[in-house]
Amino acid sequence: MPYNNWNSKIETAFSNTPKTICVGVISCVFSLLILYFYYLVLGLEYTFNDDLLTLSQVQGLTIKEIFTSTIIDSNYYRPIIQLAIKGSYEVFGVDVYPIRISQIVLHIATLVVFCQIGRTQGFDKVAVLLGGMVICFSPFTYFGIAKYAIEIGTYFVGFLFVLALLMIVTDKLGVLSASIIVVFALLTREQGLLIAFTSFLYFLLSRKVTGVIAMVFLVGMYLAFRVLLFGQIGSEGLVGSTGWFTEFLTVSQLEEKFGDTYVLLYLYNIVSHLVSLVFYLPVKGQFLLPDKNMSLFVCTHLMTSVVAIYGVVRCKLHVGSFARGISTLLLLLVGCNAIIAYSYCRHRMLFIAGIILGYLFTVGMNAIIMNEDSRRKVCAISMIACFLWGGVALLQLGKLSLKSSKLKQHYRVEAKSIPGVESEIYNKVRKQLMGY
Repeated sequence: MPYNNWNSKIETAFSNTPKTICVGVISCVFSLLILYFYYLVLGLEYTFNDDLLTLSQVQGLTIKEIFTSTIIDSNYYRPIIQLAIKGSYEVFGVDVYPIRISQIVLHIATLVVFCQIGRTQGFDKVAVLLGGMVICFSPFTYFGIAKYAIEIGTYFVGFLFVLALLMIVTDKLGVLSASIIVVFALLTREQGLLIAFTSFLYFLLSRKVTGVIAMVFLVGMYLAFRVLLFGQIGSEGLVGSTGWFTEFLTVSQLEEKFGDTYVLLYLYNIVSHLVSLVFYLPVKGQFLLPDKNMSLFVCTHLMTSVVAIYGVVRCKLHVGSFARGISTLLLLLVGCNAIIAYSYCRHRMLFIAGIILGYLFTVGMNAIIMNEDSRRKVCAISMIACFLWGGVALLQLGKLSLKSSKLKQHYRVEAKSIPGVESEIYNKVRKQLMGY
C-alpha cells in the first residue's frame, strides 16, 4: 500500500512537470521584465513638454484655482493630476522620485487586483500570468505613458477601473462605492467617463435603478460643470488631425474626405481604433509602413486578439456570459473613446481598452488550458505567447531606455528656454539632475 501511494505521487509529479516548468519560466520572464521596467521608470526625469509645463502651471495656483482651471491651458480638466504634481513639488521640490514611486505602487496595486479577478473566477495561474503580461507590456497601456510624470493620473484611472471590475465580478459594486470611484476617475482624466459607462451598464443589467440614476447624475453634473466653467465639454475628436491607415491626414484633408458628415468621421475613428487594438496601428495612423519591428507587434497583437475571441466564444456559464459582456463593453468603450479622445490612435487614449483586451486574453488562455487534453500543447501555446510578449516588452524597454538617456543628455547639454515653462523651474530640475 505505501509503495502504491508513493508510485501514484511520482506519476502525479511527472504529469504536472510541464505545467510547473511553464509557470516557472513565465514567472521568471515576467518578473525580470517588470523589474527592469520599474528600474527605468525610476530613472526618468520630467519631460520638457507636458511635465515641465504642468509643474510651472500649478506652483502658483491655489487649491480652489486648480479645481476651476484646465491643465496646461488646454481643454482638459484634470485637477487630481494637478494636485499630485503640486503636492509633490511643495513637499519634495523638483525631485521626480516621489511621483515615479507612486506610479510603481499604483502599477503593482493594479496587478494585484487583476490577479484577484482571475482568482475569483477560478482562472489558471498560467492564464493570469500571461494576461498580466498583456496588460503590463501592451504599448496601449503602461509603455505608452511611462516617460511622463503627469501620467500618474492614467495609472490611477487604470487602478480604479480594475477595482471596479473586481467589484463587478464579485457582485459587490454598490451605488456608493461606484460613485466614489467615478468621481475620483472623472476628476483625474476624461477616461473616467468610460468607468462611469461601465458602472452604468452593470447597474442597468442588474436592474439597480438607483445605480443607473447615480451614474447619469454624476456624468451629467461633470459635463454641465465643464460647460459652465469652460464654455465647452472639451472634445478634440472632430477637429484633431487623424491617420488614414497609411498616412497622416491634416484637418483640411479630413474636411475634404468627410465634409460635414461627422457620423462618417466617427465611424472611421471607431474602425481605426479597433484596427489599432487588434493589429497594433502605430501612433498617428501610419499603418503597415516599413519597420523592422512592426511584424513582431502585429503578430503579437493578432495572436492576442484571436485568443481573446476564442475565449469569448468557448467560455460557458457565468464566466462566458461575463466575457461576452466585457467584449461588448470593449466595443462600446472604443466607440466612446473615438468621441472623447483624439481622432487618431494615440496609445494612451486606448489605455482602458488595452486592460480589457488583457482580461479577455486571460479568458481565452484559460479556455485553451481547460479544453485541451495535451499538457505539452498547452505549454507550447503558453510559451509562444510568453516569448512574443516578452519580445514586445524588450523592444519597448530598449526604446524607453534610449528616451531616458536622451532626456538626461538634453538637460546636461545646456540651459534652454522652453515656451510656457518658467526658467526657475527648468533650472531647478537641471541642477537636481546634475547634482549641484
